[in-house]
Amino acid sequence: MSSRLWGRFISPMDHELLKGNLDMKYQRIILIIGILILGSYFVWSNYFSQEALEKRIEYEQGYKINNQQEIEVEFNFDPSWIPKEDEATNKINRIIYEGYSSVIYLESVTNRSGPYITVEFLIKPTYSYEGGEYLSSYIIEKDPRGFRSLIINCYEKNAQQGYNLSLCSYFGSGPGKLFGIYLNRQLLSSVDHPITIKLGPLNLIKYTKS
Repeated sequence: MSSRLWGRFISPMDHELLKGNLDMKYQRIILIIGILILGSYFVWSNYFSQEALEKRIEYEQGYKINNQQEIEVEFNFDPSWIPKEDEATNKINRIIYEGYSSVIYLESVTNRSGPYITVEFLIKPTYSYEGGEYLSSYIIEKDPRGFRSLIINCYEKNAQQGYNLSLCSYFGSGPGKLFGIYLNRQLLSSVDHPITIKLGPLNLIKYTKS
């Protein structure tokens, strides 16, 4: 086919029309890809993300809570974490416990001006789409649906004297997965080495897909 004949088939006007059709085709493809991406994100964020799984498990939407069991955990507290100045806070962010698909962080230690030191903890569970277990500082009530914070006690574990019940006490829970304890400043003043503290009860929640 000669170039003269080819020019009859692809004129400048035809070329512009063809280019416009291709541009529209590409725009449709981009639009479809965008819709697929948004749809995939919607499904992931509402069904598979950790935030979505937490909500679905707690409200038993596609999941069933089979058991809730109170347990205790132990960790070592280092008095050197206590700030020297009153009302000062040390950010520790140290893992003190791992188990039951959960990690507990010792977030911070605050030197209060009164007789107590406050210690804050954060529980970070990893939820499974297939079912599993995790730790929480509250109990899930089923009828009516609600959440009840546990009164988390703490004791110093001492090999010679057993458990010292006066070293620490419950501070509070929330927001979210935070909870805290008080430590007795006077009892800690004579300690220059890490001490073992037992926390509990925490709630071990077991769940399955329904």
